[in-house]
Amino acid sequence: MSPGLLGGPLGCFGIALLLAAPGPRLRISGLVLVGAGAALLGAQIAPGAHRTAIAIGVAGAVLVSIPVGMLLKRRPWILAFAILPSVPARLPLSMAGTHSQLELPLYVLACAAGVQIVLETIDGDRRSRELGPISIPLAGFVLWTGLSLTWSDDLLAGSFHLLAYFLPFAVIGVAVARLQWSRRAIVWLLVELVSLAVAFAGIGIYQYETRTIFWNPKVMIGNAYEPF
Repeated sequence: MSPGLLGGPLGCFGIALLLAAPGPRLRISGLVLVGAGAALLGAQIAPGAHRTAIAIGVAGAVLVSIPVGMLLKRRPWILAFAILPSVPARLPLSMAGTHSQLELPLYVLACAAGVQIVLETIDGDRRSRELGPISIPLAGFVLWTGLSLTWSDDLLAGSFHLLAYFLPFAVIGVAVARLQWSRRAIVWLLVELVSLAVAFAGIGIYQYETRTIFWNPKVMIGNAYEPF
């Protein structure tokens, strides 16, 4: 059996438990299943010649996420402020002749958020279903998506989408929903957002004037065939 056929349903079942399960043991078990599913999905999409290097990189990201998760437990709001600049941070990765733009900083934050939730749960935090009334239907949707991978015509593409989007973003979504929102924090997040917008606008103006594009060969090739 291909690892993706097991990893997809396994990881999405873990997300379903994280989203909808009321008990702390079930939620921690869900995060463990998410990690196991992610490992299997990674084995599915990783080119054979690069699996060792990728495994080392994943292990390094997990090790980094542990102290970051401990920091988030003490200062939860760091997560929200770290997510904003991480969303557009797509780093180039080339493997076996293919080129992808991956949101690697967000993946590290997702691992750290998972560690944070586990630590808080062990310390007695009994919160559950943080996404409110949509928790159960969302859990069902994610679980169905994971199961659908078993009859997908494109196992590689399906495995990539589950690993790159469904699993990490679900964990981040739960972690953000657990934050104690305050007016002061929202104002500072707005300041950060506007600052990032100004910075990106400046970068865009520079790239337009110099006719250069950072880290995105796909856009370079596309622009070569555009009339403008």
